Amino acid sequence: MTRARVMHVLDSLAVGGAEQVAVNLVNALPQRRYVPYLCTTRQGGPLLAKVGLHVSYVELNRRAKLDPGPLLRLARFVHEQDIRILHAHGTSLFVAGLACCGRARTKLVWHIHSGEWAASPRVSLYYRTAARKAAAVIAVNRDLCRWATSCIGIAPDRVHYLRNFPVSQGAQPVSELPGEPGFRVICVANLRPEKDHATLMRAFALVVEKIPRAHLLLIGSRSNRAYCEEIDALVRHLKLGSAVSFLGSRSDVPALLGACDVGVLSSRSEGLPLALLEYGSAGLACVVTRTGQCSEVVANGSAGILVEPRTPAALAGALVGLLESPSMRRSVAAAFRSHVEQNYSCRTTVDHLCRIYDGLLAPADETVVPSVASRAI
Repeated sequence: MTRARVMHVLDSLAVGGAEQVAVNLVNALPQRRYVPYLCTTRQGGPLLAKVGLHVSYVELNRRAKLDPGPLLRLARFVHEQDIRILHAHGTSLFVAGLACCGRARTKLVWHIHSGEWAASPRVSLYYRTAARKAAAVIAVNRDLCRWATSCIGIAPDRVHYLRNFPVSQGAQPVSELPGEPGFRVICVANLRPEKDHATLMRAFALVVEKIPRAHLLLIGSRSNRAYCEEIDALVRHLKLGSAVSFLGSRSDVPALLGACDVGVLSSRSEGLPLALLEYGSAGLACVVTRTGQCSEVVANGSAGILVEPRTPAALAGALVGLLESPSMRRSVAAAFRSHVEQNYSCRTTVDHLCRIYDGLLAPADETVVPSVASRAI
């Protein structure tokens, strides 16, 4: 059996949910069926250390949008290596689409991660044109599947809902962290407006009023300077300096989760956050906003506490309830871990992805994998 060559393409390997998902997928592709490649269009990053040794890595070092050199190198590489599937994550769609333009043997797959897209009925002509060249579109939640069909015009049978999955690393909990055991709340989310740390800060100010020992640990990139300055100013205004710790981007997230008690996400929009799955895998009770696929991840509230976005009082009440009741915390955490293990496994997701790939690679007269967007699962 000839192994098909599959290349995943993304902008960088900075620490982030979409980037980690891409690494998880390319690492997990069955080597008996596929030859895996990973390409970054701009730069590498810390997640390069997590790429499997069996995965061939290509870095284009694209410095500007109108930079033809990297694009031509990728197109040449795709041709010379006979890449059959070019799996583009997020905004790398444009580079990947141009690289396989005019090459019928290479099938373009676009993977949408950001829940912000589903809230954007207006789509630029560039995305409409590029996305329609994709042989398949993969979305991390059902809202994005509907967006792809209704706003971009992708045929429903080409749109697929593919669940993210956490990778268990068996890490030992970090021994020294700010805060006390039993009172640590952790939020793993890069500081960006859609993650709505402002609502979380306002909620945590209410939490500290009732539970002064509570401590919030924030894990994530601070590359959005304007937003970080806004959040820093809010922390000062709410006098939360001693109750909140910014730990930046970390490569040891599983170890950090193991030393915490409650996980939280306060996003105003989401896809299917990998951080939420990691909370469950680590055995944390969680509070999350009702956005994207988050409700499904916590079994519609039976495996975690759901609150509406932009509701600081409700978010605070849920956090206080978990911090004040260790027994409730244990019960919610156990239900959450069980739900994640049963429904968001690596094997199930990768098997589904392989069916999508095989459908694209099959001769035209063979049956193609049916779209998950068009049937209940």
